[in-house]
Amino acid sequence: MFFPFMFGIMFGDIGHGGVLFVLAFLLVKNADTLKKLPDFAALVQVRYLFLLMGLCALYCGIIYNDFMSLTWNIFGSCFENVPDSEETVYIKGCTYPIGFDPKWYIASNELNFFNSFKMKFAIIYGVSQMIFGILLKGVNNLYFKDYLSFICEFLPQLIFMCITFGYMGVMIMLKWGQSWEGRTDQAPSIINAMINIPLQGGSTEGKPLFDLESQESLQQSILFWSFLCIPWMLLPKPIVEVIQHYSGKEHEKKPSKALEPKDESKEALLPVQSSQKSINQSALAEELRLQLIQKEKEKEQRRKQLEEQRLKEQVAEEDLQNDQPQKLLPKQPEKTGEHGHGHDEFDIGELAVHQIIETIEFVLGSISNTASYLRLWALSLAHGQLAKVFFEKCIGAGIEDGNVIVLVIGWPVFLHCTIGVLMCMDLMECFLHALRLQWVEFQSKFYKADGIKFMPFSFKEVLTNQPKDQ
Repeated sequence: MFFPFMFGIMFGDIGHGGVLFVLAFLLVKNADTLKKLPDFAALVQVRYLFLLMGLCALYCGIIYNDFMSLTWNIFGSCFENVPDSEETVYIKGCTYPIGFDPKWYIASNELNFFNSFKMKFAIIYGVSQMIFGILLKGVNNLYFKDYLSFICEFLPQLIFMCITFGYMGVMIMLKWGQSWEGRTDQAPSIINAMINIPLQGGSTEGKPLFDLESQESLQQSILFWSFLCIPWMLLPKPIVEVIQHYSGKEHEKKPSKALEPKDESKEALLPVQSSQKSINQSALAEELRLQLIQKEKEKEQRRKQLEEQRLKEQVAEEDLQNDQPQKLLPKQPEKTGEHGHGHDEFDIGELAVHQIIETIEFVLGSISNTASYLRLWALSLAHGQLAKVFFEKCIGAGIEDGNVIVLVIGWPVFLHCTIGVLMCMDLMECFLHALRLQWVEFQSKFYKADGIKFMPFSFKEVLTNQPKDQ
């Protein structure tokens, strides 16, 4: 649901989302017929995804109270006009039932209001989704019993994300929940507060969001723990893995004491003794015996080769049929200590470099990924403004003036702009940006894409490939 919901945030509009939902519903309803048509076969495969995308866009459009740049005044407004004045007054105790009050769309600060809301919402949603992705990583570590990664990667990453950008999200909600009417100059700057944490040791400039002493003490603790999480992610895991590796080699060396040179020399005497005993036998019988032994060895060797070849061909045939290359992975050579000491040193260096890259990628990625979620704000705002411009420039003026000629000319232009730009180009743009957020910003927290091909679950495949004896 994350992907279609992020698409809905950017494409939120009752009209455009409703059209997409209806088209997807028709795809679902007529799937059997459309599958036979080459032009619609690809769309039928993703019909349910489009259905969810349209549903989420419709839902977000209801929240925005936006219908192709127009607003629905269904429940009335919580603001009333002052007689003989252009000012509006808020009705105390009034709460609009769902979405935004329609008065905001005719207010002088309309753009600033929606710009502020969508930007804050994008940050809060993005941080929440990334924290959820880190939690999934912890669940994976526990499931696969990778307790070292759980302690040395999951815990510091979760703490770092929560105390830095999670704290920023809490500050946004605290500031958002207060009324700054008449004292907007006293509103604290969250951006400056976040910048001052590393640059000025957590000190606060200007008016604090809450108690000054408590806020500075909290931000100093945030600075300490955030810096502590970096070596926590960087050092313990490779050190523990190196210790485990060498302790494992020491255990492997212990049973090899039985294979000393003196034992080999004793074993080497056995063939000599047996050969001395066979001197009394006839030379012909000895030669025949050796030939029989050699033939048996050759037969056994050929049999093993044929068996191995048959198994390889069987595995290759099954992989080609089922398209499951992961079956060949267990046949790859395991990393053991057979390559000598130089190979172990190479592994240590590779392990250290890998952990350094992982740490740097997470710390810098947490900043860049949070900023990347601002595309939810940017594309949502752009979609709404494009719809508004198309409506006002094509048919808005004709409606206000009552000019039929302008309406007749402007309506086809508005229709083509809506379909071509908003329903095609902007839909694809929102689709790609939502896919980027899903794949990079969210899934990178727990999914490595390390070579195992994704195989979607299918009842048909399970029943088809089921052995006959089951």
